[in-house]
Amino acid sequence: MSQQLSGVNGVIFFAEKIFMMAGAEDPVMCTIIVGVVQSIATLVSSVLVDRAGRKFLLILSGVGMAIFLVALGYFFIILESKGDVTNLKWLPLVSVVGYIVVFSLGFGPLPWMMAGELLPPQIKGFGSGITVAVNWTSVSVVTLFFQPLVKLISSGYMFSMFAVISVIATLFIIFFVPETKGKSMQEIQDELAGIKSSTTSVETESSLFNDFEN
Repeated sequence: MSQQLSGVNGVIFFAEKIFMMAGAEDPVMCTIIVGVVQSIATLVSSVLVDRAGRKFLLILSGVGMAIFLVALGYFFIILESKGDVTNLKWLPLVSVVGYIVVFSLGFGPLPWMMAGELLPPQIKGFGSGITVAVNWTSVSVVTLFFQPLVKLISSGYMFSMFAVISVIATLFIIFFVPETKGKSMQEIQDELAGIKSSTTSVETESSLFNDFEN
């Protein structure tokens, strides 16, 4: 839910309109830049995920999204209050590109990976189905209500609301989401259940190998 309610599809689907509202000279080119950056950032994430860890990248992603959404919200609050944004024309592009980069490093690809790592085999199929259903329902909600909410509360406050959701999601990750890097399924399930594991996955695998040899 937090992957989608952080506003990513609202930003991507309406990127061209966002740049048009911000007065960009070539909003189509700005949108193309966003798509290219997203592809590159996702590839970078695939390299970093086994080095930096899932949880670190998710926290980095959540904090970064909140910062860039606040910056985007600030720009539109000034614009919609008829303030002077002449010296801030660069801010929407930088904010959207920065937001897409940090989203693609964590919140974009990692929830799909971690769903498989967190769910035990006996409920993996059912749990994955629920995960996908909730995700795409959230996509529909954001896509359906993005423009009506923009008209109701303004673009500036809409992006600020997404920033608040990103902060809440980051706090949830910090306190409740376990790091799955280098851990066996049993270790992950023990951590979720609050059971302190007495062995590492490497030790467990070594023990199983020795038992097999014996």
